[in-house]
Amino acid sequence: MLDRPDLTAVVDGTTEGLLTAIYLYYYENLRPTLVLDGSLPSFQQTFDTEYLFVETNPTFADKVFRAIETKLSYDTRGRIGMAMLNAEEDKIFDIYKYILLAFKDPQNVDTREQLDFVLNVRRLSRRVGSEAHKLSGFARFRRTAQGIMYSDISPKNNVLQLVCDHFTDRLNGERFIIHDVGRNMAGVYDTNECIIIEMPKDMQAAFQEADDEQDWQERWTMFYNTLGIKERKNSKLRVQMSPKYFWKHMTEHKRRGFWE
Repeated sequence: MLDRPDLTAVVDGTTEGLLTAIYLYYYENLRPTLVLDGSLPSFQQTFDTEYLFVETNPTFADKVFRAIETKLSYDTRGRIGMAMLNAEEDKIFDIYKYILLAFKDPQNVDTREQLDFVLNVRRLSRRVGSEAHKLSGFARFRRTAQGIMYSDISPKNNVLQLVCDHFTDRLNGERFIIHDVGRNMAGVYDTNECIIIEMPKDMQAAFQEADDEQDWQERWTMFYNTLGIKERKNSKLRVQMSPKYFWKHMTEHKRRGFWE
C-alpha cells in the first residue's frame, strides 16, 4: 500500500519515468501527495518527507503509452507530449494529475478550467508550440564545406524534434544538422530520416563554411535591410514575433548594417 498521506514520489524527469508512476498508480496503488523530478539540480530532500524513488520501467511505461494512444484524443495526447518538452522545472506533478484526469474523464478533461493543473498543462503546451513555430521561421542555415546545411539554435524548451520535423518536410532533399547549442543535442537529417544525437561541444568548429557562404549571408543581410522601413518600426511587435534570444543565431542580426 503506497497511499500514505505524506508520500512524495520522485521520478527521473523523462516521459518514461512519469508514465511508470502512472502505471504504479493503477496497478500498485501509488497515491503520492506530490511528484517531483529528481533529475533537477534544484531537487533536495527534506527530513520531514517520505520519498519513494520510482525506478523507470520501460515495460510499464509502454503499457501506459499504449493506453494513452487508444483512450485519449489527439489533442489531449498532443498537450501531454508538448508539455513534457517544456523546460519549466515544476511541471511534472501537473502533467501527472492531468494524465490521471484524462483517463478518468477523457471527453471533458480540457474543459475543467477550474483546475489549475489543467490550465497549466495547456499553458506549458502552448509555449512549446509557439517557440517551435517561431523557430521554423527564424532558424538560419549555413552551407558548409562538407555540403551540409547547418543551423544552431538556443531554444528555451526542448523543441529540437519539432523543429527537425518541420525542416524534414521543407528541406527533404538536403542533408542538414540543427544544433541545440544549450543542450548539446543535434537533429541530423540524411534525406531519409532525422535522428537526435548528442553533439560534442567542439563539433560546431568542425564544420567549415562553404566558399560562397559569406557572399550569401551578405546578400541576405542586404535584402533584409532593404525591406525594413524605419518609419514603420515597431520594436514591441518585432520582439514578440522574433524573441531576442533568437537573434544571436540569425544572420541578419550577427552582421553589421541592420537597423534597430
